[in-house]
Amino acid sequence: MKTIVENVILSGRYVLNDMLNKIDTLWVQGAISSEEREELVILAQKNANPENGYAPMQEQINQLFAMCEELQQTMEANALGMSTLKTSLEEHLKTAVEIPEPEPAEEYPQWYMWNGVGAIPWQNGSTCTHNGSKWISHVDNNIWEPGATGVYETIWEMVK
Repeated sequence: MKTIVENVILSGRYVLNDMLNKIDTLWVQGAISSEEREELVILAQKNANPENGYAPMQEQINQLFAMCEELQQTMEANALGMSTLKTSLEEHLKTAVEIPEPEPAEEYPQWYMWNGVGAIPWQNGSTCTHNGSKWISHVDNNIWEPGATGVYETIWEMVK
């Protein structure tokens, strides 16, 4: 097993953190000795290529963050422009211009399973539609499927 890991390390095609986790897993499983573990860790650290790490992902995150900031500035500028346009139009027409209210969010959106990314959408008081019925959550961070076996009314209650 040590030889296989050594060959991967010598190829240089690995992410250091992932390789160290795999080495530790093999050691815990008893597939390699403590001495072999130490040798592999040193070899992996010595041969690690930073380009194979998470740096490219961080660069993408930084780019997306910059794009979000730019988008926010554009939205603020557009809002200011819309306000100025509205004021000019009202002065020209000598009457108030009503801005329609946005449509309210759906009261009972379709239930979907949380994908493990971001905040859990179903909190205490959340409502949803699932399998033709309407439901209300009675717990925060609710990951249970409404109406599933073993999911009691203390978690999801069917709305009559």
